[in-house]
Amino acid sequence: PGLDGVEATRRLMRLAEPPLVLAMTAYAVDELGLAALEAGARGFLTKDIRPEALHSAMESVMSGGSPLCSEMFALLRSRASAAMPGTAGAAPLPVRALASLSEAERSVLALLGAGMSNAQIARELYLSVSGVKAHVSRLLRKLDLDNRTRAAVMAHELGLAAR
Repeated sequence: PGLDGVEATRRLMRLAEPPLVLAMTAYAVDELGLAALEAGARGFLTKDIRPEALHSAMESVMSGGSPLCSEMFALLRSRASAAMPGTAGAAPLPVRALASLSEAERSVLALLGAGMSNAQIARELYLSVSGVKAHVSRLLRKLDLDNRTRAAVMAHELGLAAR
């Protein structure tokens, strides 16, 4: 009582073994949705989601994925676009950074863009989960991103997201 979902998520993340949180809203996606993700929610959906899609989203979160409703994805994409200016006369920063990725890292990035978990990516690319984690860590560092959700947004921005 007296807490909103964002504060509840923050408090849950402070536990010794924090749960996996999938935030949902009945309202328009806005700053509170971003705050929920920043507080530690693994994904963000609107409450009008179909039951079977909710089940899939929950399974995705349980296996390391970050499901987002289309409205949240659009908001993150617009924020990412605004935060990634290009340099005059050069390719935009994300495109330049992408060139530093190995072929395997680009494949992992594309599958992150599709919302896949590490386990799903491992199955798709015939890699170990630890190998996928290593690729994700390297590509986040090379792209100067702090989480896989931002990497997924970048994959979409660059037209790389696997379908």
